[in-house]
Amino acid sequence: MARKPIKAVIFDLDDTLILSKNLEPYRRNVMHDELVDNLHNARLFPQIKAILSGLREKDIKIGLVTNSPRLYTDTLLKHFGIFNYFDSTLCFDDVTPDIKPSPKGILRLVKDFGFEPSQCIYVGDLDSDFEAAYHARVIPVAPSWATKNPISVAPSVVINSDQLLKDLANINRIQYIAELASNYTHFKPKSGSMYYFIPLNEDAQIVPLKKEEVSNIALGRYFSLRSPLSATLHSEHNLSKHIFSKEEQPLFEAPDYWIELFSFVIDKLPEWFFGNGVAFDVVAVIPSKPEKNQRLEQLLERVAANYQEGPTFIEDLFFFNEGSKSLKTLGSKENRIQELSVNLHFNLKYSELVREKKVLLIDDVITTGATLARANELLQQYCNTRAVGCCLAKTVRTSSDYVPCTECGRPMQVRRNGKTGISFYGCSGYREPIPCKKTQPIFEKECPHCDNLLCKHFYNGKYFYGHDFKSQGRECTYSEDINND
Repeated sequence: MARKPIKAVIFDLDDTLILSKNLEPYRRNVMHDELVDNLHNARLFPQIKAILSGLREKDIKIGLVTNSPRLYTDTLLKHFGIFNYFDSTLCFDDVTPDIKPSPKGILRLVKDFGFEPSQCIYVGDLDSDFEAAYHARVIPVAPSWATKNPISVAPSVVINSDQLLKDLANINRIQYIAELASNYTHFKPKSGSMYYFIPLNEDAQIVPLKKEEVSNIALGRYFSLRSPLSATLHSEHNLSKHIFSKEEQPLFEAPDYWIELFSFVIDKLPEWFFGNGVAFDVVAVIPSKPEKNQRLEQLLERVAANYQEGPTFIEDLFFFNEGSKSLKTLGSKENRIQELSVNLHFNLKYSELVREKKVLLIDDVITTGATLARANELLQQYCNTRAVGCCLAKTVRTSSDYVPCTECGRPMQVRRNGKTGISFYGCSGYREPIPCKKTQPIFEKECPHCDNLLCKHFYNGKYFYGHDFKSQGRECTYSEDINND
């Protein structure tokens, strides 16, 4: 892959550069005198000056976009001696009402710097930071040194200060292991290379890389088709496209690099979780539904073929009842938990074999964590043990992703008209045994003549924005050539 240098690094302020949670009342209530009197209750993260100095030495632009007010921001930056490092800063006063998760502040700074969004990274610690970064199309990065609150929106990588500075010359190196591998036919680990994974708790939230807090890991990200943004990211993301192939190919077989990735995990992960000389005793998979392609069972068989000795591989440690629903059509975690509690079961013939053993449980995508949580509930009940979950990818979800079907309540997903190329929403239940074929347009911009929104149309060889007469009526007939947008 071609080297891709980073031109600008943009930071969040609070709890990313400066541990400032104790100043929150003074920030929120604009109490400047009290803020100054309490600056001793905040501290600069110890890595920050070295990072900023390193960026300066590499001639990389440094920016800041924060939801905090200007006076508060400047006061903190000057107090901690980092004000002069920044080429540009944008605060609440500069962008309100378009504060994060709106991308407008980040986009404004990127434009001022004169770079493409893909040449910039945004370093933050909150879901709103990563949502803004994804919408701005810059690279979202979570710093390992920042506050340790769980994160729901998966960034491009969680990284420490040394590795960040080291890899700025080629951002392609800063990728999760499965995303890196997806660019090639095979995964061949290199001695001494740094490989990133996503540490997750039982709720599929990203947590600090501490053994006591990590229940599951993901080897990369998955962009679904739930929104125009995630559908666009999906189309540019090899791992997401490879994962989605299982929906399009009834006899889908896992690519070779998936087999090599899971073999690598089986060999290397126990050392981090359990210490030297300890290995997994059992490796199993979340099962396919009885009427579906047994893709993970087949994957496990191929992984097992790499081992003459070692762990016991069990394809049917768990099973689903006939007629179980597809979890991706159920939306909320609560709905998934209810479905799993009724329909996912443990195979009792393995109770003694697995009792108190170290188990690795493989799944392809983790979204809410409900499936692995149910599996661990069953393992605890019947075998007095818990599994480490390893998933190929963690679904990236933003607040704009969920659009419910107005007919059946399932989530809608973005689909594309094969003739016109125009994207639209279609119900995720269209492949179910009793399909829902509800569709609706994706509205993209405001009509300048009325309160309704416009969507794309194609007629007589031309694309244009216009109203959806079916849902909006014909009171306004405004349209505009899409090329003039």
